[in-house]
Amino acid sequence: MFVNVLVLLLLATVVACGGSAAYGHVSSGNDAYDGGQFDNALTEYRLAANLMPDDPSIAYDTGNALHRL
Repeated sequence: MFVNVLVLLLLATVVACGGSAAYGHVSSGNDAYDGGQFDNALTEYRLAANLMPDDPSIAYDTGNALHRL
């Protein structure tokens, strides 16, 4: 039982770290987008997508940046 709880906590930590790293890239991408630096925004969104490929909001942001290039 203790091992199962430990494994679940470890998995939650790994997922949370990946999510926060992706959020950092999205945040940087948003700042670049707001500043009109669409190529930099696209780079940041793609880095976020590598960490969280199934997140539709990252795909949406990527599409918006591509549209502005």
